[in-house]
Amino acid sequence: MEQEIPLSALRDVAVLFPGDLHELGRFLCKAFDARDREANARNAGVRIGPSRPTLHGLAAQYAGATNIELRRVEGMLVAAGFSLGAIVEYDAAEWADGTGLPQGQCEQG
Repeated sequence: MEQEIPLSALRDVAVLFPGDLHELGRFLCKAFDARDREANARNAGVRIGPSRPTLHGLAAQYAGATNIELRRVEGMLVAAGFSLGAIVEYDAAEWADGTGLPQGQCEQG
């Protein structure tokens, strides 16, 4: 099984600005959760998820969104000591409710 890394581990990684990969990782985890919920609602009796991106997938999404070369983004992650195959996950305690927000907060809007 590939290692998991908590979103918080990405807070200090900066490609264009501090926390950029952390913010995108948070969005992708929330988006994957929403996609899984929709798939489960359409397919009674089938349980999908939780789906999560790998660091390679996060880097690819970042590169696509910013038009920065994928190898540059991946290189920064590897230089920071991460395995590109690691699975990005909510922090166990801080994000345990799966909303992408610290405990006790609710989403706005």
